[in-house]
Amino acid sequence: MLYLAAPYTHENPKITEEWVKLTANAAAWLMAQGHHVIAPTLFGHTLVQTTGFEDTHTFWVDWGLNLLSRCDELYVLKLDGWKESKGIKQEVQEARKNGMQITFLRFDGEEWQIDFHDKGKNKDIVRERKADYGPIEETAERFREMAGSSDPLAYYRTMIFAKLARMEGKGNRQHEDSWKDIYNYAHAAWKECLK
Repeated sequence: MLYLAAPYTHENPKITEEWVKLTANAAAWLMAQGHHVIAPTLFGHTLVQTTGFEDTHTFWVDWGLNLLSRCDELYVLKLDGWKESKGIKQEVQEARKNGMQITFLRFDGEEWQIDFHDKGKNKDIVRERKADYGPIEETAERFREMAGSSDPLAYYRTMIFAKLARMEGKGNRQHEDSWKDIYNYAHAAWKECLK
């Protein structure tokens, strides 16, 4: 189950309405991709609008954190004002504390884009690999030197292919550590591309 966090409270009701529409749009987009989505701001907004139910900010945050504890991952909508949202700050803090993967989404005016993954549960495996082999960037540099390659992505691409080939050879495409490694190699390659 995916928890969709979005900013909600704003002094201008038109901005709140725009945020609600964008949250509904993002929820529909994620559901169309096969995700099971829980969007507390949509539920809370509908409840308040249709019944007049009101409560404190603390009530809504506690309610949302209770729902978050039942979910597998957190998606955060990077709408205007998301960084100032006290609720989102608490949701992200709780998700990190529980080792959940956090994905940030932004709307580019036409479609939703995944903006960034916070590795959550993958952090342990990254620490293990770093302790065993050193920082991934240093390993990539040694690989380029040994292979005589100037391609900064060669190591990451080779390791991703090696992991895929190993899983295919063993007939085990569900090997979780291999998928975590692939994710980490892809993430490191993405950071290399941003340089």
